[in-house]
Amino acid sequence: MEAETKVKAGVSTVFEDTIVEIDAGLKAVVAAGADLLAAIPKAASMIQPLDGEAFAELGALRLALLVQQKSAYGALASHVARIGAVVDDERAVFDSRENPQVSDVLLGFFSKKSMRRRIERRAARAGGIERLRTVLGRADRLVGRIEVHRQAVTRQRVLAEEVLALLTARKAPQEVKAFQAEGGGETKAAREPAFASMIGLIDTVARTFNGGVRDLNLLMQKLGLDIENLLDLYSVLLSFDREREAHFLSPDAYPHLAQSVWRLANDLLPGARLNRSRQMIDLAFERRFEDS
Repeated sequence: MEAETKVKAGVSTVFEDTIVEIDAGLKAVVAAGADLLAAIPKAASMIQPLDGEAFAELGALRLALLVQQKSAYGALASHVARIGAVVDDERAVFDSRENPQVSDVLLGFFSKKSMRRRIERRAARAGGIERLRTVLGRADRLVGRIEVHRQAVTRQRVLAEEVLALLTARKAPQEVKAFQAEGGGETKAAREPAFASMIGLIDTVARTFNGGVRDLNLLMQKLGLDIENLLDLYSVLLSFDREREAHFLSPDAYPHLAQSVWRLANDLLPGARLNRSRQMIDLAFERRFEDS
């Protein structure tokens, strides 16, 4: 018993360490985004944007954000993929336990009902219920963290897009006016290439934030479909278990997945209807994070 407790505690400790690493990575992404946003006004206010250090700094900070995104979201992708893999493994185990063995077939010659009961008991013993419950708890915590982080990154994207829209609408005339006030004899057309380059970089900054939101949406879609698959399998295992009440899931225990768990309790799971969606999301997920 003591050894078993240590093993469980060790598994829990490993996951807690993982959560700490995930939190640190997501915080680094938000901090890098904040630094980038703070540098935009300085670069945008430059009369000669292509000649200043602030313009180069903006590009460097954008690359720093990309590095943080790749690191943090790649790590998240590996944990999300692991949840899907565990569910698929548990389903494969269950499906194989459902197949009649030679001894089952022999028993079936005497009693089909006894054969079926034996297969069902073996399917229930194949377990998975407690393993799926553990994975569900971890998925719930990941969903919570991704959602909070996605909201923060979305706010940063909105700010970047607002700055870009403001510059596009108002900055060009001000650039020309300021240049002419200094005695410059060049026309507006002569100033446009430099201004267009600045707008192009800030547009790239906005698209960097947008790419982060897109990655997070894909992570949430992948995780959401794998969770539905998990709950569908859980409901099947539950139907074979005589101790159903002992394995009841309370929505309150899973604050970020309460609605999904409620649907399980009320037999409202989509089941096979999600198969096509899972295939499409899995393909998109693999293409985006295959090198992470």
